[in-house]
Amino acid sequence: MLRYAWRKWRLSRVSLAGGMLVLAMGVRACGKGDEAPTAPDGGGGGSSLPATASEFSAIPVSLLSAAAPAFTSLEFSGPFIVAALGSPAPSPAPSPAPMIPGRAATAPTATCFSAGFAGTTFEWNGTAYAASATPGAPANGVRFTLYEIVAGVPTATVIGHIDITCETVAATTLKDVTVSVVVGAAQVFSAYGRVDPGRADVAFSGMLTAPGAAATMQASVQLNSPSANASTVSLVGSVAGSQWQFSTFERDGSGGASRLMTAYGLSLSPDLNVRTSWSMQVDLGAGLDGVLTSGTAVYDPDLSYTNRQLAGCLAGTFSDVTIQDALTGGCSVPDVPAVRFSAQSLGLIEAGYEALRKVHVALASVVKLAVQVSASA
Repeated sequence: MLRYAWRKWRLSRVSLAGGMLVLAMGVRACGKGDEAPTAPDGGGGGSSLPATASEFSAIPVSLLSAAAPAFTSLEFSGPFIVAALGSPAPSPAPSPAPMIPGRAATAPTATCFSAGFAGTTFEWNGTAYAASATPGAPANGVRFTLYEIVAGVPTATVIGHIDITCETVAATTLKDVTVSVVVGAAQVFSAYGRVDPGRADVAFSGMLTAPGAAATMQASVQLNSPSANASTVSLVGSVAGSQWQFSTFERDGSGGASRLMTAYGLSLSPDLNVRTSWSMQVDLGAGLDGVLTSGTAVYDPDLSYTNRQLAGCLAGTFSDVTIQDALTGGCSVPDVPAVRFSAQSLGLIEAGYEALRKVHVALASVVKLAVQVSASA
């Protein structure tokens, strides 16, 4: 079982504690003395979460929907992309990289890729990625065409591409790496990171965008220990007039695995005062077989910490979670009373978890791929 821990919410920072999966969500502006609105009961009876809870799952779903075809393609293509590059020697010919939000100011001096690979577009030939004469690849990097995946294999239908650039930093072993994922003609994810071959951890920052929707968020991805599958993903931005922040953490260890997720929503009144706030925290842990050994959802209606309620118990696996009534689910949290929540509210918690889990897996995988490509360049 994982030890339950909680620190009071602060808008300016997210506190991540290993061995937990947390979902904290929803802050809504109301007039002084107003009560937080409640979601419809859903016919199941019990307490309800604020109406803003619907955004908790809707926002990550919107962000993920546009990029999902590319992320599905990359799930298959990743190992083949790394294999296609081999270990080319660095080329001394410099070339500017595209500007990515958060990029460091230090100017690199040379592309990491060999002259034979830099500026090359790779395409799937049925069994592997191979260099092609197709133009469009960045001069200081490589492009891999992405295809629709059907029944677990690529089809001939092109859905987009992934560009990865890599440049060495003058007089160092550091590498400046960018990654850009495009679906159709729209860039859905872009990030930049400085990679130190002597360190296991790496941090990337950029943007995750849902074209055509009001969902664009600053994104940061940190691989704390790639070999141990430890990673952190954070998203911050304004959606539908409210400020939201999502943060997810996962770690696999010798004794099992843990997941931590947080999500904050903030809507300000005209005088910039927060009138009503609330949070939902989900704590999950699993054994080596991936089956959950602990899972609780705790609701804090006013972020006072003293009024927390056990809203539900979670079971299953990290990729297939089900949530049960707290009064009958068999879980407990010290000093937190169990309260029955409506079926709709429990469904929102489950849906929000699943959407954030998929966003985390997708972005962490893309950044890990970019790091692997830079290592082989």
